[in-house]
Amino acid sequence: DFLLDRFFELSENEEFVSFVRSQFRLVIVDEFQDTDPLQWNILKNLFCQENTWKGSFYVVGDPKQSIYRFRGADIYSYLDAKGTFLREECTSLSINYRATSSMVEAINKLFSSETSPSLFSLPQTNSALLAETLVSHKKEIPTDDLPIQFQLFEGHTKGR
Repeated sequence: DFLLDRFFELSENEEFVSFVRSQFRLVIVDEFQDTDPLQWNILKNLFCQENTWKGSFYVVGDPKQSIYRFRGADIYSYLDAKGTFLREECTSLSINYRATSSMVEAINKLFSSETSPSLFSLPQTNSALLAETLVSHKKEIPTDDLPIQFQLFEGHTKGR
């Protein structure tokens, strides 16, 4: 925590920012969905403020895979980062080469506009986590061997 706090302080120092920018022409942050707000603010200060840096900055992530909340990962940092870029600067992958069409169909259903609002609400933005529809290009496996099945039960649970 100390190192991140100190690095954030430095990321607000113009001389330090200039030095870091002089060292890198390309920055790629993979698994960006696991970024916490402090980490995102550091990256934003270093590579997304002003147009003086001539390098390229890429973030790669899938908000559906944001699972590190216990260590501070924040889906809102992902959404803020996505909002930092112009729509034409963002690219989404629409083909899944690893999961079968049955699995992709189940994921599409979970993150659809009809299901997601009740399962994946985002109260800070008064919205839900939606995902673009994917298609699969993987060979099907027999139905008896499906790795996972989703069942959605309507209704209320005790204590809610």
